Amino acid sequence: MQSPTSSGARTLIERARAVAAERKVPATTLHVLGAALDTTGDVGRRLRARGLRALDVRQGQRAHLEPDGSLARLETRARRIAQAQGAAEVSEAHLLAAALTDPQSAAVALLNALRV
Repeated sequence: MQSPTSSGARTLIERARAVAAERKVPATTLHVLGAALDTTGDVGRRLRARGLRALDVRQGQRAHLEPDGSLARLETRARRIAQAQGAAEVSEAHLLAAALTDPQSAAVALLNALRV
């Protein structure tokens, strides 16, 4: 059974896709981080508390590339994490966990480079 996606997680994915489309680039885990930073939710608050800034994410999008299909893989990983935890739906935290557990993730590369 596939876990439904919470409205907050769905909003992050939609915003990430919209920003990527505006820039005419494929959506990546960095777009999801950027979308999270623009929210007042727990994930955005935690990222800001660790010192991550929207400018860092924008600059990281030029420096840290991901393979095609990274956003689809992120969603799949987030669903697996939610299911493994017995969660009723995929949350923003599951999206972040999925991004941070993918060794090919630009989010991981950026956060490591920034020591966040």
